[in-house]
Amino acid sequence: MMNLARSTTVTLIAVLVAFLPRPGNAEVSVGPNAAAPGLLLAGGEDPFVWPTFDIVRFHVDPSLILNATGAANGDKGPAFAMDPVTGAPVVVWAWWDGSDYEIALSEWTDGAWSPWQILTDNAVDDLDPAITIDPAGTRRVSWWRAGQSPQVWLLERFASQDGWSPEERVTQIVEDGSRPGVVAVSGLVRVAYQREGQNLREIVVSTREGAWQPEILASTAYLGPAGDGDIDVVAHQQQATIWVDWITADGLLAYRVYDPQTDTWSATETQPYEWNTAAGETEYWARETARTLIRRRVTP
Repeated sequence: MMNLARSTTVTLIAVLVAFLPRPGNAEVSVGPNAAAPGLLLAGGEDPFVWPTFDIVRFHVDPSLILNATGAANGDKGPAFAMDPVTGAPVVVWAWWDGSDYEIALSEWTDGAWSPWQILTDNAVDDLDPAITIDPAGTRRVSWWRAGQSPQVWLLERFASQDGWSPEERVTQIVEDGSRPGVVAVSGLVRVAYQREGQNLREIVVSTREGAWQPEILASTAYLGPAGDGDIDVVAHQQQATIWVDWITADGLLAYRVYDPQTDTWSATETQPYEWNTAAGETEYWARETARTLIRRRVTP
């Protein structure tokens, strides 16, 4: 095993098979010779909608690869954050335990991927985890729990504590929610998610100010690229800049940016994208490229 010390800067690499009609499997591994943390992902830099785990580069030391049998097991795609204290990646995903999905976490520490932490334990599917890590090293994981009334949940682990906090429900008792993203600035936590309305999908951001305070950013009748209602709501954070984007129509992302000075969100703006299927291009890659353009536009 290659020994990468905790203080060594590492790179999280996702190598995807290009020109597939839909995203292929991803290899999640560390690279010992990188100069800075990064992500090799053609067409975009946001791993929130990665495909699932696998081995793509068979010459790589297998000890560097996380969950290499995830695709065969039926696991869903990973999301990651870089720990600003150690510079190492922390990865979360929905793990198939043989009867339903639970939320799993592993991080690169002391030259190896840590034993998986299984953060949930129940008989209902726990899906689509997102993770953020603040400058002090506090980890926050948000996900949704399927069922008759889907709910969004949050777990926290402070750098000064060994264990995780009890599960905290983000959605209100009378609302459902799914497919969340989580950000935190100066200890203020916000979770974005989609909520089913009357023939509409609502984009909601809930802020924890004592109790959770939900705010509707937008709504759309669009059913998503696959027609299954998934409009891919993603919360982004780069230093103190926060924005949320979602798919609002075929080939069109919408987004709003938070202004901390006025405690308000900007007017909705859009970013179109297009792709040529005949040339091997996919909606997925075009969408992630559009997200990169939005990131460049809204961040300093």
